[in-house]
Amino acid sequence: MNNERQKVQAYKNAQQKTLKKWTLFSGITLTALSFGLILHSGTAQADVTTINDSSVSQATANDANTESVVLTSTSVSTNNTDDSAESQAVNSSSKNDTSATEADASTSTSDTQTSITSDTDSSTQDSTTAQQSSQDLSKSSSGSTTTATTVEIQNSSLVTDSSESSAVSESSTTAIVANTDQEIALQALAAYSTSADAIDVSSYQGAMSVGTYSWLKSLGVKYVIVKLTQGTTYTNPYAQTQINNAKAAGLAIATYDYAVFTNSASAIAEADHYANVASSYGLDGSTLMIADMEDSVTKRSNIAALLNEFWNELSRRGYTNHGVYASYSYDQTYNVSSTVGRSKTWIAAYYYDYWKNTILNSDYGAWQYTDSFNGYDGSIDMGMFSTYMSLNGEKQENGYWYLYKNGVRQTGFQSLSDGRTVYYNSQGQMQYGEQKINGYWYYFNTSSGAMTTGFQKLTDGRTVYYNSQGQMQYGEQKINGYWYYFNTSSGAMTTGFQKLADGRTVYYNSQGQMQYGSQIINGNKYYFNTWSGAMTLGEVTIDGRNYYYNSTTGIQEVGLVYNQVTKKLQYYDPITGALKTGVTSVNNNNTTIKLNVDGSVNVTNLTTGLNKIGSYMYYYDANKGIFVVGWQVINNKKYYFDINTAQMIMGEKNISGYWYDFNNNGIMQSGFVKLTNGKTVYYNTQGQMQYGLQTINGKIYYFNTWSGEMYAGKEAQINGKWYNFTSDGSASTGFTKLASGKTVYYNAQGQMQYGLQTINGKIYYFNTWSGEMYAGKEAQINGKWYNFTSDGSASTGFTKLASGKTVYYNAQGQMQYGLQTINGKIYYFNTWSGEMYAGKEAQINGKWYNFTSDGSASTGFTKLASGKTVYYNAQGQMQYGLQTINGKIYYFNTWSGEMYAGKEAQINGKWYNFTSDGSASTGFTKLASGKTVYYNAQGQMQYGLQTINGKIYYFNTWSGEMVINSEVKIAGVQYSFDNKGIGSKE
Repeated sequence: MNNERQKVQAYKNAQQKTLKKWTLFSGITLTALSFGLILHSGTAQADVTTINDSSVSQATANDANTESVVLTSTSVSTNNTDDSAESQAVNSSSKNDTSATEADASTSTSDTQTSITSDTDSSTQDSTTAQQSSQDLSKSSSGSTTTATTVEIQNSSLVTDSSESSAVSESSTTAIVANTDQEIALQALAAYSTSADAIDVSSYQGAMSVGTYSWLKSLGVKYVIVKLTQGTTYTNPYAQTQINNAKAAGLAIATYDYAVFTNSASAIAEADHYANVASSYGLDGSTLMIADMEDSVTKRSNIAALLNEFWNELSRRGYTNHGVYASYSYDQTYNVSSTVGRSKTWIAAYYYDYWKNTILNSDYGAWQYTDSFNGYDGSIDMGMFSTYMSLNGEKQENGYWYLYKNGVRQTGFQSLSDGRTVYYNSQGQMQYGEQKINGYWYYFNTSSGAMTTGFQKLTDGRTVYYNSQGQMQYGEQKINGYWYYFNTSSGAMTTGFQKLADGRTVYYNSQGQMQYGSQIINGNKYYFNTWSGAMTLGEVTIDGRNYYYNSTTGIQEVGLVYNQVTKKLQYYDPITGALKTGVTSVNNNNTTIKLNVDGSVNVTNLTTGLNKIGSYMYYYDANKGIFVVGWQVINNKKYYFDINTAQMIMGEKNISGYWYDFNNNGIMQSGFVKLTNGKTVYYNTQGQMQYGLQTINGKIYYFNTWSGEMYAGKEAQINGKWYNFTSDGSASTGFTKLASGKTVYYNAQGQMQYGLQTINGKIYYFNTWSGEMYAGKEAQINGKWYNFTSDGSASTGFTKLASGKTVYYNAQGQMQYGLQTINGKIYYFNTWSGEMYAGKEAQINGKWYNFTSDGSASTGFTKLASGKTVYYNAQGQMQYGLQTINGKIYYFNTWSGEMYAGKEAQINGKWYNFTSDGSASTGFTKLASGKTVYYNAQGQMQYGLQTINGKIYYFNTWSGEMVINSEVKIAGVQYSFDNKGIGSKE
């Protein structure tokens, strides 16, 4: 398949209505470039030039018996187009039919002598090839003289009048008839080309006529490969006509999709589009569907995997015959042939005929060596189409056996010539062993694949049966005169007793065959209906004598037997099993039993109530004249009489799915009971044995779920919970010291507890694996430290540890760290060890604290060991600078916190006087220096005129000393101050 972009340009060139002048020479290949058609015999090539519309010449052949003729140009173009431009090759064009691609299409200029451009994945032939080939051809002409023969094709008439046909010189070996430029050129070229097996076509060939296909068929072409689709939307608009016309000409059809998928989703979508189009054109599932793998977008490392998804979707859609087209280099790089096998791979390798005989061609299905039917992308002259598509019969490929008919892999059931019926899956692979097909199970011989019929023993041990169609059978089946039963789910042949859907209980022997009549099975006698095979229950007459078979088990009973129909006791001979008739008594276990002549027990002397007959107790209702079975209440005690034997039950008995126990007097038991085997069980008030966890009288017990035995004196894990059952069987609750010495705790439900638990308001911890209680030790749990005392309870509050450090545990038992307020006091605990600070100062978060001997932080005025007095606020933090405390002003050193006392101090530009108790002076104050000053309510010394309590005073503006006995002019006003400092204006 060629590069379509170059084809597009070639096709446009064909519309220029140029005239082609061809000279025919024996044995030389013909090329028609202006139609996008390149035909090569694989031996030589010829160039083509364009002439103007008026140039027409014709040559005649001297040798009419020339076996092959090829056109070559002899004229020179008279128009403005350069010869080399007209000689551009179109051999290597992609299949991209989309309009976008067409718009971008261009032709590649090659050597004007050879006029050939190869595919990008193939090598370009040297220009000398044509010359050498021509020489080789001349040498092979056996010395015959060849004269040039010219054929004129007037393009104008060919294009404008489709009803017209052009003639070729009578010396040519074949007449040419066509309706279009392309078809005329094609037929003319095909007439002189060597044969090929298959050609491929796309939209660029248009709606090719039946005549064209017939010409191709006459040259040996057998198959036409039609491009159907590209991507997920494009469909070849001529595909339907191309398919119909090729079929009409008797040619076989294959198809291809030009692949452009790049991921899983697009691969599946493209396959669906391909399948939809194929189906709409009436192509069945055997049609060969080819993926054309050449587009650059598909050149990716995972393309083989994506191609497999493409195939899987096609197979799902019913198209199972797959092939791959690619260049040799593409396949070597991306291994796309692995998806179908090399035998189903078509390799493009134009102009490389010599590869036919090399190792490279040893296993590929087809090679495209030449383009001798170009315009159809060339001939595919061996392998997949000449051999593979005509392949018939079985073929082993890549370890799988396939069946081919006319080259198409077969699927489904197939009858082979050797008589085997085999099955091929959707990929055409022969199947083996068990296979489910269309809802039926089949078995195929694991060696030959032959479908099995009849009995077959499978590897899992099942014996099954396959009918004449090979289908596994289920349920009742009559085979060779015998009835068999096959499990309705697995198909396994049944042996032994089987209850059928119609209610019959039957028996199949070891060969699976239904049994009839009297049978001894596992030492017991049974009787099966001689017609239906149904097991007999109750009394039956055989050969004139009566026998009795247990109404539940079907086992023959002898001795005293309760007849459930007559509700009488009858006696059957222990040796023969037959009803004992004609006698009035029999001896049974050293006891005489009176009988009636019909074999029933004589009840003349029996009274209503319990009666002993032979070795057993029975309940007889004298009023009704029958023996009573089932539950009976006698003197407020419950008894049970077996419904099969009428005998009073003693010991254990399963009744309607429940186990009961009856003592030696036949009285039903309830409560705790120690059985004869030594196990203790429990029966509820209805007498039914209990299982599993039970709450009895407020205590927890456990009874084995199968035997009912009570657990006692041991631990047990039940439903993921651990319990401890004491010697009396009751489950432990609360704190419990086990035999192992560990102390654990069981909740009210008897379940062992783990982890942190609050019990009676205290915190405890139990190992999360063993449940052992922590005691007398510290433990870090979930990142928190706890201290567990000797009784296991977690410490709370202040605790002095064995190490001597005092720590604090909160109400949850968790050690506390850092600053803590406890009972209204401040404490600090080391942030790593939890140790309480006591009897020392500490700076915490930039604040100084003083912790007393009991660990509480000092508050208020405090005289430190250093002798300095400091002040701690309510949060225990040392205070600095000016502070108002209890309405008084104090000052504490801003670095050391020491309180100023008995001294003056200038603070923030203000003078203060701190008394011996540290409080700042206020009001009139006589200093040690003897001067009297005044401090306001903030303790700050005042200066200048001041009105105090309605009187005028004056204080020196520098020293603050109060002026007395002096006159002072202030702001132009004369004041007089007396000996108390009180001033007045003069």
